[in-house]
Amino acid sequence: MCCRFLTFTGNPRWEVIQNTLRNGENYADRPDITVRAFAAYLSELMDDITERQILGPVAAYFYSIEPQKRGMPHIHMVIINELQEDSNTPFFVNDYISAEIPDKPDDDDQSEIAQQQRRLYEIITLLFLHDCSDTSSCRVDGKCTKRFPKKHSQTTVLNTDNYTDYRRRPPPPDGIKKSELSKTAQQSYGNIFEKKTRSGVIVPMDNSRVVSYNPFLALKYNCHHNLEFIGLQKCEDYTFKYVLKGNDMAYVEVKRDGQTVQDFDEIAHHYKVRYLSSSEAMARLLSMPIYEMSHVVHVAYISLPGKAY
Repeated sequence: MCCRFLTFTGNPRWEVIQNTLRNGENYADRPDITVRAFAAYLSELMDDITERQILGPVAAYFYSIEPQKRGMPHIHMVIINELQEDSNTPFFVNDYISAEIPDKPDDDDQSEIAQQQRRLYEIITLLFLHDCSDTSSCRVDGKCTKRFPKKHSQTTVLNTDNYTDYRRRPPPPDGIKKSELSKTAQQSYGNIFEKKTRSGVIVPMDNSRVVSYNPFLALKYNCHHNLEFIGLQKCEDYTFKYVLKGNDMAYVEVKRDGQTVQDFDEIAHHYKVRYLSSSEAMARLLSMPIYEMSHVVHVAYISLPGKAY
């Protein structure tokens, strides 16, 4: 089976959202706007995937929308592609997935291709670089749970018992700029982007920090997404469960008159309850679907002769 796993997150900087907000409003104040905008972009995305087949011929798909407690909604989608002769090859993966900082054209090149490449460079360096520190929420025991930084690789490697290693060329050796190398030597090295953190510190980042993406989706939708190849890792069960993991839940402690209950009984005074964010509440008020499947699956129970099941 050849699959792709896509996470697609709305961008609060979309013009359709910013142009609709009134003075002093934040996108989080208007779930009615953000939910409608996300639904419109999602509809166009599904047309790109299923009808225009920008990620290859599609045999089946399913997704679920996951409203965030904070921020824009996003979806988890599994795309099952039709099997082709080269479906499980690095060349096939490289046609649709990139994990590198794009080259930035020279300033004097104002051609249409150069302008589009320059815009892709700006989007990737703004939205697709994972910069975590020791205080980041993705850090547990000093390690990033998203497995960043990734290891460098000159080619894409499809592993049978691990995640795919995408092409992530290393930066040039210390003290050497990529532009100083010959055209042939430049092909062996990736780009470096100096990113300014929220604290004002400049941190150099290379391809080991890039979230894998599709260039077409990045250019068209100008929002964060993560596209992963699933083919040889034998992790279909985990992927399906991740998409269909259910609603957000939260633990609630019951108190009396604002005071902690005396003779505290954890079983009696804690409940695991459904957490409903404002964006999900608005989506349900507008009768918007929160999941979609290309095929309907029915479970058929069969009783064999002489068997009790």
